[in-house]
Amino acid sequence: GVPCLGICLGHQALGMAAGYTVAQAPLGPVHGVPDFCKFKADCPLVQGMDAPCLMTRYHSLVIQDVGGTSMEPVAWDSMTESIIMAIQHCD
Repeated sequence: GVPCLGICLGHQALGMAAGYTVAQAPLGPVHGVPDFCKFKADCPLVQGMDAPCLMTRYHSLVIQDVGGTSMEPVAWDSMTESIIMAIQHCD
């Protein structure tokens, strides 16, 4: 397959295409807020980055894992550890 990287709306679109649902963020809109992002150590997308990594969150919608999708979560917010911040194809 062709490698794809979705950021913001692209992340949500790739998630929907893989079977995730898109819903309002459980904590409401988070715009321009620095937050640490936790991720799987073996994720090639963040290879070489320190974990957790400080990033800026800017979203009011999130993807939710409904199981049985072709992608797996590989990064989450540090506050709740439940908001999916990145997904990748399952091997």
